Amino acid sequence: MKPHGCEACRKARSSPVSVRPPTPQMNAMMQMDDNESIGMLLVDRLERSRSTSGDMATSWEAEGWYGNAIDRLWLKTEGECESLWHGRC
Repeated sequence: MKPHGCEACRKARSSPVSVRPPTPQMNAMMQMDDNESIGMLLVDRLERSRSTSGDMATSWEAEGWYGNAIDRLWLKTEGECESLWHGRC
């Protein structure tokens, strides 16, 4: 029985694959800096309301992070505040 495919295909399948690491020139050309710090802030809810008696209420939900691919500082906050005085929680 004859194997399928051409001779060049059989040689290509049987030869080992060599992977070379990137050179410093290639890294400089691609301008890859994995240590760059970035951040994100997401505010899901920010509400301010007044009741019929004049009382003010504020509620919020937010989260965010700052750092690089390995080290990050995560913050999350949520809460409600009611006040009889306008603008003071």
